[in-house]
Amino acid sequence: MIENEGLIQDTINKIKQYRFIYQVEDYLREKGLSQEEIVSVLEIANSRISEENFKLFKKVNKRNFIIWTTATILVFVLFVFFIPYAKVSNYETLLSIVGSALLIVSFFHAFVYYKTWEDEFVSKFKKPNINYSFLPIFLIPGVLIFFIFSWRFSSVADSKLKMTQEKAIGKVISGSTVEVKRMLRSGGATFSDIVVEFETKEGKKIVAKENISTYHFKDFYIGQEVELIYSTEDPYNIDLLIDKEKISEFKGSQERDINPEDLIKLSKINREDILNELNKIYYGWRYDEQNQLWYNTKNNNALLISENEIRFISGVESNHEFPKYLKSAGFQQINEKDSKDVFNYGEKIFQKDDCIVIVSVVSANNKQNTMTIVANKAR
Repeated sequence: MIENEGLIQDTINKIKQYRFIYQVEDYLREKGLSQEEIVSVLEIANSRISEENFKLFKKVNKRNFIIWTTATILVFVLFVFFIPYAKVSNYETLLSIVGSALLIVSFFHAFVYYKTWEDEFVSKFKKPNINYSFLPIFLIPGVLIFFIFSWRFSSVADSKLKMTQEKAIGKVISGSTVEVKRMLRSGGATFSDIVVEFETKEGKKIVAKENISTYHFKDFYIGQEVELIYSTEDPYNIDLLIDKEKISEFKGSQERDINPEDLIKLSKINREDILNELNKIYYGWRYDEQNQLWYNTKNNNALLISENEIRFISGVESNHEFPKYLKSAGFQQINEKDSKDVFNYGEKIFQKDDCIVIVSVVSANNKQNTMTIVANKAR
């Protein structure tokens, strides 16, 4: 039995160096070893190589598991807690796709390397045989992760937009709809977006894209002016004020019709607070300095306040709704109905304590509206 440690180590090196075993045997013959001694040396060398490989594969497999697990955690943390806070408004969808792909790939490798450092596995397989044909199995969780990342980007963007919002008027310059029905067996989905151009308050021109529902997409056209808000920190972070939900979310308004109780409250507050209170009820009120009145073009409402009374112009439907509201609030009608007034368009006077409310229909420019007058005392 050969116990020459230097020869054994040389043999190990030659086995690693040479491609064929006969080359190692020729080397040992040149050293003067017999065939029996060559077999003995090779057995010892191969045994030590196997032992080295066993330890190496245990170490490498565990290291790879740690690397891929760390990568999985790092990707998740980056795409949930850090990247959404960067100025990435125009790339949210792309980043959600990239993030979900990276997370799935890293998790797939971490899963493959799990427990591959254990003795039993290393003895049988040494290292995992990674078969990427199984990767599509992770498509379903990948889609779920995409929506989680997408929601996170949107949630952070909305939060920043609420805190740093600035109003602007934009113009629609393009739009698109993408169907992804073939990608999903469950029927898929349709995504729509429009591109708007606007100027910031500093005069900088911005072209930004905003995802919208397919239901709203059909209402837009090229050149249309739209009211929007943008973030002063990231002007590409925008939202279109196109429905009650968006307006209520970003402007804090209730987005409901004004009722007689609102008018009574408005008659009792300071004049400088009225615009703010009106926009709390529904957004879009402006003040006309020249005519000294408040107006809202979205529903053609107007409000005029004098020292002793408030006059409110609204749709003709208020002529029927306001009297019902007043009666339910404890007001009493103090005038008689005119028998000739078939449509009940004439004055209906209601009183409760020292408050008088008069509701009637007025005509202007061939259009009928309801005039509601709230006074603190009888006229």
